[in-house]
Amino acid sequence: MDIDTETPTLIDTDSDFSLVFPLPYRCLLLVGIGILGWATNLQGLYFLGVDTSYALDIRRSLSLDNGYESLSASGVTSGSRLGRGSNNFAHPSTLYKPIYKLFASYGAFVLTSWLLFRLLSAGSKEDIDSSKFIPSLTILIILITLLWPWSFAQKHERYTFLRATLRCLTPSFSQKIHFSDVILADIFTSFAKVFGDFWLALRILSSSGHLWQLPPETGASQWITPCLMSLPYAIRFRQCISEYMTTKSSKPLYNAAKYATAFPVIFLSAAQRLVPDSKLPHGEHPLFRIWALSVFINSVYSFWWDVVNDWGLTLLKPSSSSTKRRRSMPPASVDGSGARLPKPASPITDSDPDANQYAGLRSQLLFQDPIIYYVAIFVNFILRFTWSLKLSSHLHHVADLEVGVFLVEALEILRRWIWVFIRVEWEILKLGREAENEDEYEFLMRENGETDVSDLSM
Repeated sequence: MDIDTETPTLIDTDSDFSLVFPLPYRCLLLVGIGILGWATNLQGLYFLGVDTSYALDIRRSLSLDNGYESLSASGVTSGSRLGRGSNNFAHPSTLYKPIYKLFASYGAFVLTSWLLFRLLSAGSKEDIDSSKFIPSLTILIILITLLWPWSFAQKHERYTFLRATLRCLTPSFSQKIHFSDVILADIFTSFAKVFGDFWLALRILSSSGHLWQLPPETGASQWITPCLMSLPYAIRFRQCISEYMTTKSSKPLYNAAKYATAFPVIFLSAAQRLVPDSKLPHGEHPLFRIWALSVFINSVYSFWWDVVNDWGLTLLKPSSSSTKRRRSMPPASVDGSGARLPKPASPITDSDPDANQYAGLRSQLLFQDPIIYYVAIFVNFILRFTWSLKLSSHLHHVADLEVGVFLVEALEILRRWIWVFIRVEWEILKLGREAENEDEYEFLMRENGETDVSDLSM
């Protein structure tokens, strides 16, 4: 599961992993994996025939930045995507290349910093503590670069990220929530544990303690980590409420309930640290049992929502729902010509004789090999339930090793990387259906003598 929140008050591990790869560098590595994952998401979807700029509503900017057309993120523009022509949207091949460049710069800088740290520390605990300034300076330079206002280190991509993050943090209940902001906020939830680790890493670097030792958390400070970890879920919860306020559909409320189930998991886990040592066997304390129930509810609900709603698959739908078939073509490219894509998606539809044999999927599949969906479901199920390691008493000591926590965090990023592919694919299919509805509405308006059809919206 991606909400494993137990935060030891003090862990002094003499393992080679902690000495060679301390917490600050583990956090930086996970961020780098996230950047690389997003770049490969954009490139993979492009080569699979999905117009990501159309799905994410990424428009061309009217201004030029460094001699090329910059792109504006979703939410900067308003109105419908549909019927506007492909020139309004960024070419999907231009989205991932700057992200790769950003990752290359970031990766080279962090790797150089870590090699310098290893060279100066030489594996000695005393030298490791005296080299704490290196990861501190590395994090500081990265933050300064992120906020740097001049053209340097992919300024456009950095500022697009900052603007999107600001929109996610803005507590508005009347503003439309755009799909690209939903994707970003969902990615943030997969980094919830990383946010908490960054706080601990900053405490390590700013204190006189050892670099390989987590600082003790007492008083109010022991609630800062769970609050930081719950922030991404609070953002998505707020987005769902905003979507309900603007659409009046009940579906966002069920989605909000899913994110709300994360809060008991996070804070009950933190509360267990406040319980004095008990003579009860592991797992017998009532607080642990309530936490375990919360974990189960969150994992099951999240897995079901991923498959049925985020991916539009019929595996866990009632039989009456799974038999409903729609015939629609996805807008693989905005102008319909497919010129924007190397190989526009040609979906498997219910008109194909073999379409119905793919049990648990759906009538339209943009990805030609159905095994992709089955593998994604299996991996998503396993990684949603990695919390079971915590419930196995004979493996309980393994879960407290930092290498195990790091592995779980990395696997959650992998799960989210897979999730993005099918989530964007399902969004482009839904946009295809909306395009059909809009075209039909425009036709009926003109048949009835109405000439003003410019106010069509999604």
